[in-house]
Amino acid sequence: MTLSLAVLFLAAAPLWAPDTKPSPSPSPGDVPRREERVDVEAELPVLPPSASTATRLPVPVESLPVSVAVVPRSLFREQDAFVMSDALKNASGANAAPAFGVFDYCVIRGFDSLTGGLVAVDGAPEPESTFYPLDMLWHWNRMYGRRGLTQHQCVLPNEAGAGAARRFLEVLTARGGASFLCVIKDCGPEGVGMLSFPRPGISIALDIAVRKDTPALIDALNECVIKEGGRIYLAKDAFTRAEHFRAMDPRIEEFQRVRRIWDPNRRLRSAQSVRVFGDPA
Repeated sequence: MTLSLAVLFLAAAPLWAPDTKPSPSPSPGDVPRREERVDVEAELPVLPPSASTATRLPVPVESLPVSVAVVPRSLFREQDAFVMSDALKNASGANAAPAFGVFDYCVIRGFDSLTGGLVAVDGAPEPESTFYPLDMLWHWNRMYGRRGLTQHQCVLPNEAGAGAARRFLEVLTARGGASFLCVIKDCGPEGVGMLSFPRPGISIALDIAVRKDTPALIDALNECVIKEGGRIYLAKDAFTRAEHFRAMDPRIEEFQRVRRIWDPNRRLRSAQSVRVFGDPA
């Protein structure tokens, strides 16, 4: 046991021996440095080699005579971009935000996206902003509730006089028929169609929420239209009764005569023709 302890002590003794060599003193110009290595793995967004929005021709992005900011689809997915303002946050010089909290709005060098045609698809203004202006209001249809809306559009002839529109709207308000959207405009001459809607006068289009009393409201509006000598636009109708439409438009007899010739079995029919024309269900 003593020998083993001695050997152990002798073997370990050099480890405890003091270092007799003096450590070199650092020079005043030496700065301590530490080297670290960081490995990062990521995929860079793929930029399209060319663009056709500005020139209508495939031109390399670097050759376009304009300032181009490309926001790739992969970045949309990574950032969960959902609306235009989300995407334009990545474009330098574009100030985008949801205007009034209901639709997207951006400004680039003094031009705004509502009137300046900034949003373009293949060089043309975005069709949604041109043909569907209501879609600037996000989920605008929810204003009308779960049952949605119906539209009532009529034309009141010039012969009814200047007060016809006022009398029509008084019927609407007297029955509590609030409308979030009302479009009033001049109407042109009748077309060649057998049931053409236009005639010289004033056209009134109403968006009306569907409720329990909506059919009664439509009846009251139609009775006013009949009294003023006008007619309704069938393409937007969902509640007009057959007797009301017959009172508005005497051309229906000729229309039905032609239908009996070309479609005697009423193979071409719809829910509206069943309601308005009396077709078999």
